Amino acid sequence: MADDMVSTLMLFCYNRMPVPKKLVETQSKQKQEEGITALMLAAQSGNISAVQQLKEFEINMQDKRGRTATMFAASQGQLDCFKLTYNDEFGLRDINGAGVLHYAAQGGNVQIMNLLTKFKGQTDCYGNSALMFAINAKQLNTVDYLAATEADIVNNDKLTPLMCCAKNDFLGGCQYFEGQGGQVDVNGYTAVQWAAMCDSTECFLPLLELENLKNNRHLMFQAVEKNSFKILKLIIDCARRDSSPLVDYNFTALQRGLCSKLTQITSKKYNQLQDGLDPLDAAVLYNASECVEVLAPFYRFKTEKPFTPLMFAVQNESLNIQAIKTLVGYFGGIGLRKNHNGFKAGTTALMIAKTNGARKEVLDVLEDYERDCVDADGKKASDM
Repeated sequence: MADDMVSTLMLFCYNRMPVPKKLVETQSKQKQEEGITALMLAAQSGNISAVQQLKEFEINMQDKRGRTATMFAASQGQLDCFKLTYNDEFGLRDINGAGVLHYAAQGGNVQIMNLLTKFKGQTDCYGNSALMFAINAKQLNTVDYLAATEADIVNNDKLTPLMCCAKNDFLGGCQYFEGQGGQVDVNGYTAVQWAAMCDSTECFLPLLELENLKNNRHLMFQAVEKNSFKILKLIIDCARRDSSPLVDYNFTALQRGLCSKLTQITSKKYNQLQDGLDPLDAAVLYNASECVEVLAPFYRFKTEKPFTPLMFAVQNESLNIQAIKTLVGYFGGIGLRKNHNGFKAGTTALMIAKTNGARKEVLDVLEDYERDCVDADGKKASDM
């Protein structure tokens, strides 16, 4: 932070040091590149004496994001500094329409919140309430304070507070909004779907239990699409055993049953994927390398489809080499069982890779496993 200071005055304010009067007189009203003033820094750090000195010079100034000294104080829970500037700046909003209550919600100081009750229910330009700001900051104190009055506010995208908890992996906040389970936003997403897409491991299973699989059958595919590999590992762990290192609780019987069902679901009218694909196939097609590494061991015996995941991968070379190596370890040496899409029975991933002109590092990995394999015509990859 010191590198951003444009004046000695700012350095004194930020470090809660007594400010010489001469500095106030000569350096007030200067701004950092982002428009931040010495008063804002003093309010943020709790430098009460500096706030008192600078108030007459810099009150009502806003940075490039529209933030005031009062907002800086509120966002850090600095009650005394907040009281010094609030009466002059309480009506100002930032460039996104957020007011001082939104910033106070992030700071977690309920005493400050008590001074702002008239602003309850206020939303920013995007329809976000102060409660949503509190959830984003994982401030349980202010979530508890605001839940009774702002729980029913949804933003412009129809996101509910429960969905905000899911996006931020804020399990402690979910308890206040369980009645919102199953609600959908403008894109049709539920809270558990947001947890899947945001890799929110703490929230995922409780929300899955709350919402069940109704409208949520493609959770693994949504996780794959966003490369949420921790969620995939959690689902597989839950389907196989009683606990996971990813969470600090044991799974319930319902959670285990739901996760077991999830692992058996194949794609059906999901985005642009063809029907009948499993999550590993989807991970390859979405170039989700980390997901491939998680899913390959679990789906290694599901080879009834004509193309193996490795064959998909060598036709779509955006996976990293570690993911390719993982697929080779589980699917290397497996050829087509019958003629398919112009390829002869027995065709291997290496043969397909050579036909498609795959990059050298991929070919090198495949050579170790498949150089001696032959197709139905007795041809090796070296013959292609």
